[in-house]
Formats: sequence, C-alpha cells, structure tokens
Amino acid sequence: MSVNVYNSQSGSLQTVANGQRTWVGTRAAYDQAKMAGTLPNNALIAITDDEHDYNHYSTDEVFTGMYWIDGKPIYRKVFTGGKSVANGNVYNVNDLNIENIINFYGSFGSGYFINATANDNYICTSINGGYIKTICSSTWVNVSITVIIEYTKTTD
Repeated sequence: MSVNVYNSQSGSLQTVANGQRTWVGTRAAYDQAKMAGTLPNNALIAITDDEHDYNHYSTDEVFTGMYWIDGKPIYRKVFTGGKSVANGNVYNVNDLNIENIINFYGSFGSGYFINATANDNYICTSINGGYIKTICSSTWVNVSITVIIEYTKTTD
C-alpha cells in the first residue's frame, strides 16, 4: 500500500510512503482497525475524507462518531433476534465491556417500539448481568424483534 500526494505543478501523483507500515482508509475503517488491533506498528496513517457518515447501524459493534460527557467514545450494536418468544429473548453483551448505557431502543413487529404499550400488551427490555432480555405479552410472541444499544466501554 502506498500514500501519494498530488503535485499541482506537475499534475501528477507522487509517492511519499509505501510498504507494510503504511495504512490508508476512512475514519470509520481506522476506528475499526484500531479497535481490532490490526494497524501496523509505527505506521504512517492516512485518513481519507470519503466517509464522514458514522450514523450507520450494524450487527457488529461500530463507533458512532460521538463522545459521551466524560470524553469516551460511544459505540452502537444492533441485535436482531428473528422472532420474539414467550419467555423472552436473551442477548449476551458480556463481550462488549459496557460501562454506561447511553441509549437503548428497538422495535417489535410492525411499528411498536420497545418499552411501549398498546391495548394492555406490553414490551419490556432490561439489561442485567451482561445480558439484554426482552419480555413481551402473549400478543407479541412470534413477531420480529430488533434491539439497539449505544454505550461507552470500560476499556476506553
């Protein structure tokens, strides 16, 4: 991989660095590589400006581009559980190293949101002991479910 600069006088690109210790990518790709520990040691880092939209959703943990009041980065992860079950859906979040939950939302079925009620049919969600659990009344069994969590991490 190489890093080039545009020379406006000659109208051409000039290589300023290349090799295994060079990394080029978007800010989002940099954040993911840094989190995964895959950046080369002592690398020359070139962040391109072709991606500024951090506001995307993924079933992988992603950096939102935002920071909490203590300066820690805020991450987001989407859980999709297929269909809701009578005794509740459980999602393991132990591996996320959650320190503070900043936002927690999602939906059941068609247009009903977590922690909402409709005609005495309830949808509740809780986080306890490293697990997210959604519990719904019998009316909401076997409907599609999506849970979204935004949080800071103990490791940052």
